[in-house]
Amino acid sequence: MANAARDTFVVGLRNAHAMEVRARELLERQSERLDEYPDESQGQETNEQLRRLERCLEACGESTSTLKDTAQSVMGNMQSMAHSAANDESLKNTFANNAFENF
Repeated sequence: MANAARDTFVVGLRNAHAMEVRARELLERQSERLDEYPDESQGQETNEQLRRLERCLEACGESTSTLKDTAQSVMGNMQSMAHSAANDESLKNTFANNAFENF
């Protein structure tokens, strides 16, 4: 039973790490195109969270999931590309980022 709980915990850490990778990719792509809306703090929280999750996984003797991280990275890039064609890109990004953060 203890192994099942630990395994579930590790999977949760890996999933959270993959979601943060997606957030980082999304923010990086958005910031590349939105020069008129600079925000120095954008992405700092995500990078700090990634480091915390990596430390938790290391403490458990585990590593991140390359497959999950890669899949989420691709999804973040695709999501950002989908909004880039819109006239109201900054609004769409704001709404999507808020939803993503609260999901």
